[in-house]
Amino acid sequence: DIPLAYRPYMRIDAEAAFSPPRPTPPEGPEEIAADRRVMDAGTTEAYRLWWVAELRGVRDRPDIAVITAERDRLQSLVHQLQTQMNETRGLLAVAESRAERLEAGFLHARGRIHMLQERLADQWAVPIAV
Repeated sequence: DIPLAYRPYMRIDAEAAFSPPRPTPPEGPEEIAADRRVMDAGTTEAYRLWWVAELRGVRDRPDIAVITAERDRLQSLVHQLQTQMNETRGLLAVAESRAERLEAGFLHARGRIHMLQERLADQWAVPIAV
């Protein structure tokens, strides 16, 4: 929580004309107490952070630019990974289909070999005289 004495709207500076619009300062003890309750409740966290930035003299917020750039980079990376994952799924489906066809072909070939072995055994069978 920032003490009231250090809040930027309590001071007058030369850059006031270039600053974003500021709320009117609280006038009485009730308004000050209400303002403090709102700040303590955390319902205006972005508002508080903006005032902290003002207090520290941060106008263009380079930290936000860095965070935004990093977020955009990570989103791009996630998109690339999702694209690669979808391509991999497609390749896997093709490979599974080919494997199934190879397995079916192998089973068919094994059946043909077995059938040919039986034919050869029948053709070359020597009758045994008893």
